[in-house]
Amino acid sequence: MQGADFTSVATLTALYLAAFAAAQRYAVHKMGTKLDGGSPRWRNFLGLLPQVCVMPSLWVASALVPGSASVFAAVFANVFGSMLLFDLCAIKYNAMMLAHHWLCLAGHCFAMSVAPEAFGRYFGAVVALELGSATSCSWWMWGGEWPRALDALYGGGMTLSNGLGAALLLRWAHGATSLPLLARCAPVPIVATLLFFRQKEMVALLRYGRAVCST
Repeated sequence: MQGADFTSVATLTALYLAAFAAAQRYAVHKMGTKLDGGSPRWRNFLGLLPQVCVMPSLWVASALVPGSASVFAAVFANVFGSMLLFDLCAIKYNAMMLAHHWLCLAGHCFAMSVAPEAFGRYFGAVVALELGSATSCSWWMWGGEWPRALDALYGGGMTLSNGLGAALLLRWAHGATSLPLLARCAPVPIVATLLFFRQKEMVALLRYGRAVCST
């Protein structure tokens, strides 16, 4: 990465971290600390910043701004990595949520370290999956106020998110040509299992209500 690109990545990452810190203070004050779906309400609210605003914007910018793909991909890598590290350090999750976050962090480190030719597909997969997570967070926070709208958003959004994530995962495995076949295929069953349980949880919550989820 050239000096100008490094400066751009560092500047954009610093701006994001500053915005995240300010948003965290607001979220704690505004939303409180009640657990919703295994996470504090303030964390569900705060997560919408990277999930809905920042990472999708970076993905669109990487596709539309000529010669900028590597810069925006690097900023995305910092944003998503910092989000996972923040969650692991700042929030007391149950064992299942901890395992989920550690798997995501390990996968993120793997994707950053190998097969740069396929990183754009990983980038798109994470954006798609995090948008699905945003529908879950929104359902937990506001589903009681707007049940029909949030049920539709959660059900449709999570299903679409999981489908896109699975498709882009397969495209990553196909496109990571610098890796041996086994290394390309190894993440597929792991991520497929995570997607299965995301979809299963969504169906159970919409069918039986919040009581099925132990927080």
